[in-house]
Amino acid sequence: MSWLYAAYSGPILTTLEEGRVGAALTSFTGLHPPLWFFVHALSERFFPTPLLWLGGSALASALGVFALRRFPVAAAAAATSAVQLVYAAEVNNYPLLALWVAALWALRERAAAGESAWALPLVGALAGWTHGLGGWIAGLVALSLLRSRPRLAGLTLFTLAVAAAPLLPGLYALMLDPGSRAQPPLKPLFMLQDAWTRFGPWPLLWLPLGLLGARRAPALAMGWVLTAGLVLGLQLAHVAAPHQLPYALALTAPWALLVHYGATTARARRLAFALAVLQGVAQLPAEGVRLRALLDDTPRGIDHALAAAAPDDRVLLLRPAPVNDDDKRRISPTLWRLRPWRSMPRVRLHDAPMDDFRYGQPRLVDGRVFFLLDEPRGTLETLVADAPTWIVVYDHGGDPRYGAELAARLSRRVVPVGADLVLPPR
Repeated sequence: MSWLYAAYSGPILTTLEEGRVGAALTSFTGLHPPLWFFVHALSERFFPTPLLWLGGSALASALGVFALRRFPVAAAAAATSAVQLVYAAEVNNYPLLALWVAALWALRERAAAGESAWALPLVGALAGWTHGLGGWIAGLVALSLLRSRPRLAGLTLFTLAVAAAPLLPGLYALMLDPGSRAQPPLKPLFMLQDAWTRFGPWPLLWLPLGLLGARRAPALAMGWVLTAGLVLGLQLAHVAAPHQLPYALALTAPWALLVHYGATTARARRLAFALAVLQGVAQLPAEGVRLRALLDDTPRGIDHALAAAAPDDRVLLLRPAPVNDDDKRRISPTLWRLRPWRSMPRVRLHDAPMDDFRYGQPRLVDGRVFFLLDEPRGTLETLVADAPTWIVVYDHGGDPRYGAELAARLSRRVVPVGADLVLPPR
C-alpha cells in the first residue's frame, strides 16, 4: 500500500509546483489536514526516495515512545504494542499523529504535576494540523488543565484556535460534501474479530493494569473514553472507516500511561515489563516470515521482465486489491525488488491527477517507468499504448481475469514465472 499511499499528496504537490504555497498549506487531503501531506509533497519534489518516507514514519513512531520516557512502563507498553508496531512505518500521517498524541499526554502529565510544559501549545497546534483526532486530543488536554494550570490551558486553546483558523474553509467544505460520509456501516462483531485476528489478545492482557490506572488518573481515563467515543461516533456517521484501525493510535499512548499508573508496586511494574517483552517477542516469528519472504531471491515475474525488457520499455505491475486495505500483514516481495533507497520520482504521462489510482501512479525507477494497478481496469489499454510495456501479474490466486482473460483482452501471450505471470509487449 505504500506506493498507493504516497500518491495521496499529489494535489498538494501540484499546487506547490504552481507556486501556490499558501493553498498547499491549507488544503485537506481527503479528510486529513495538510501537515504530513505538505511535508511529503516537499520530499516528492526534492528527495523522492521511499526509504525516506518509511524511515520518517518509523522515526516519528520511535519519538512517540521517547516522549513517554519519564513513564517507563508506558514507554515499554507503547514500544511493543501490537497496534503501534504494525502502523509504525506507514507512509501516511498516522505515525506522526502517534508522536503528537504521546507528546500531548506526556506534557499534560508534567503540567499537572506542576512541572514545565512550555511546548504544549506548539505540539497541540502541530497535532491539529496533522489529524482531526490530534486537534481533538489537544483540546481535551488543555481543558483538563483549566483548573490546575489555567494560563497554560488558555494559551494552548488560543494557539490551537489560531492554528486551525486557516483550515476552517476546507473543513466547512468537507462538512458539506456527501462524499465525506461514504464509509461502510459499523459492524461491531466483524471489527472485534478483525482486531483479534490482526493484533491477538495483547490489548486485553493490559486491561487490569489499565483499569487500575484509571482510578489514579481520572482525567487521563476520561480523555481516553472521550477519544474512543469520538472515533465510534465518526464510524457511526460513516465518516471513519470501521474496517480501518489506525485510529487506535490515538488511544495507544493514553492507555499506556494508564497502565503505567496502574503498576503501583514493584511487583506490578516487573509484571508490566515482562508483559511488554512477551508482547514484543510474540510478534517476531511472523515478522521473521515476512522478512525471509522479502529477502527470498527465487526468480519472480518482475525479474524476468527486467532482464528481457529493452532500456525504454515500461513495466506495469498488476495484483488484485486486498480484501482489507488496512491489513498490514501483507507484504510485496515483488515491489521490494525495486530497492526503496533508490530515487523514484513521479512521472506525469497523462492528464489525470497524480493521485488517480486508475492510471497506475507512474514512477521512474532506474531510468524505467513503472506503473502499479490493483485490478485490470479500463485504463489498462491506455497505459500500454504509448510505449512497449511489460505486464507482471502476481498474487493473482489463479483468477482468470489476471491470466487467460487478460491475455485475450490484450492479444498477448502469457509467460509463467513461478507463481507469477508475465505478459510481454506484442
